Amino acid sequence: MAYFSDNWRAGGIGKGGYEFDSRTTSEVPLTLKLITGQVANALEIKNASGTTIFSVSPVGNVSYTGSESVTDALTVTGATNLLSTLGVTGVITLTGGLIANSTATFNGEMTANSTLNINNVIEFDSNSSITAEKHQITRNSNANLVYNVPLVQQHIFSVENSAVVTVASTVTAINSALVVGGGLTVSNGATITGQTTFSAGTAALPSITFASDKDTGIYSAAANTIGFTVGTVNVLRLSADASGSTVFDSSSATAGTQYHKFKAAADELAIGTGGFATHNVAIWTSLSNSGTPAFLMRYGGGGTRSFQLVGDYTLGQTTMGLSSVQGQQMNFTDSLNASKDHDHAAQTNPTIYVHSALDPDVSNNQWGCFAHNQEDFIITTGAETGTGTGATTDRNAISFQPRGAEVLVIAGLATSGTPTSLLLTGSAHTGITAATECIGVNFNLSQTKTWATGAGPLATQREILFQAPTYAGNAGGALTITDSGTVVITGAPIAGTNITLTRVWSLWVQAGVTQLSGGVAFATTGQSTLSNYTEGTFTPTVTLVGGAGNTVPVYTTNTGRYMRIGNRVFVDVYLTGDGGAEGAGTGTFSVALPITAGANHPTSYFPCGHFVNGTAENPISGQIPGSATVIDFVYEDVVNNFAVMTGAEQNNVTRTMRLKFSYEV
Repeated sequence: MAYFSDNWRAGGIGKGGYEFDSRTTSEVPLTLKLITGQVANALEIKNASGTTIFSVSPVGNVSYTGSESVTDALTVTGATNLLSTLGVTGVITLTGGLIANSTATFNGEMTANSTLNINNVIEFDSNSSITAEKHQITRNSNANLVYNVPLVQQHIFSVENSAVVTVASTVTAINSALVVGGGLTVSNGATITGQTTFSAGTAALPSITFASDKDTGIYSAAANTIGFTVGTVNVLRLSADASGSTVFDSSSATAGTQYHKFKAAADELAIGTGGFATHNVAIWTSLSNSGTPAFLMRYGGGGTRSFQLVGDYTLGQTTMGLSSVQGQQMNFTDSLNASKDHDHAAQTNPTIYVHSALDPDVSNNQWGCFAHNQEDFIITTGAETGTGTGATTDRNAISFQPRGAEVLVIAGLATSGTPTSLLLTGSAHTGITAATECIGVNFNLSQTKTWATGAGPLATQREILFQAPTYAGNAGGALTITDSGTVVITGAPIAGTNITLTRVWSLWVQAGVTQLSGGVAFATTGQSTLSNYTEGTFTPTVTLVGGAGNTVPVYTTNTGRYMRIGNRVFVDVYLTGDGGAEGAGTGTFSVALPITAGANHPTSYFPCGHFVNGTAENPISGQIPGSATVIDFVYEDVVNNFAVMTGAEQNNVTRTMRLKFSYEV
């Protein structure tokens, strides 16, 4: 072995070229022996400017900055730090690992038995392959991995951060887990024979998405549920119900967009709520005024139209159309009876039938319908007795049961001709059972009305009210109507053939009191009026008018009753018993009237009763002047003279006034 002089050991500089030859096959041509604790590199090669371009560290790490081409096999047992380009045409075996800060091109095979860290680009040509037997291959920073050859990987292959792995080969075998932290691009397609697993993802970050639109895609919304998201918004969830049927669910979508929309050009069908579909089912059509139906139902394999809805924005209308081929009729019935024959004949005009839930095969008469017969609007019902396996007999009346304050309002709108607001026409009936009353119109007002506690007093309660009309002539001149009436009865019942009417009445009040506040006109010669019938009780107050030493007598019983018929008032007064002070004085004895007398009432005395004072009993006569409010009296004394009755005539503890009279008002 050759040794250099001390000046080499002391760091001397040798000039010129040096060549080291082995003398034997077992001899090492050049050995650099380091001292204990060596810090500086064991070997350095510098360029002309003094920059180190190749070095070997004390622990055997190799570092170089220039390009390197290795044509034979390269085995690295320590760590290799690649600062520049490395070209390997042979096989490279990395036992200590490789740190690539620059470009490395492998034309041969590379086996990584330790960690392979890539900080730049590593390329494998079409004749090479990479095998990671035991260790992890990682990609740091923003470097790329480009594989033009099959990739055999038996451990873990991971790509960190957000860079890209591109596999251009048509065959790539991955025998273990593939973890991609960034993106994975397969340019020529991929065949996956096993199960591919994706993370659950969310509506904001779907697990299956698109490079240019990463907030749109597919994710796992819940167990056994696929979610579809568009722009971070869940728009649809697919699942299956207990029967195995597919469930389209938008209920988890953002409020206001929970509906399914089927769209063709500008026409849309939406099912759900939110958006323009504010109802469960909405149809939006661009054909606003063409008469084309927005909804159309056909039968016979797409043949004749049976039902259609046409909306016309210009006309401002929505029209429902029925087909004459199907009898111009629509039936509303229980869903269990929808496919059954409801026994209606074909109609000339569109007709709506509403049936009860009864099976029409059992009895076909429980229905009502409405239509226009090109003259009148008709509302009718089924027959009283139906046909079927269990025919029923029903009243089949038309019953109005509104809940408003005014339960039935009929307002005539015609302003020309002679319209009748309400016409009730009784139909002929030829099958009435003998001795059975058949009422034409029955106002059944037998309901009970209960007022709340504390209600009232109530001045008036009327059950049927006829309000008077107003008749007026126009500006062309005055009009005279000879007879007019708010309620007119043309006559009493008329006896037809084979019938006898014992008593007939145009108006018959079977019970109760009849009050005619407006009067009664009797159609006789010199027509008169009977009016103002009232009756009641009043307090016949006693007063003493004029005179001196007056004391008004007080009675135990002080009652008065009256009845008015027309302009006449009939009065009954009863005063009796010692209720307090006895009468005294010379003032005229007067009793109050229930109603003020008429202005033209004659001023004269008339017999009206008697009084008792002690053991004396005297007949009395009364006088009511015009417009008077009291009646005063005279009595016949023991010598048959008439004297004015005063308080002194009621000065005994036994005293009574008994009056019965009438007067004009």
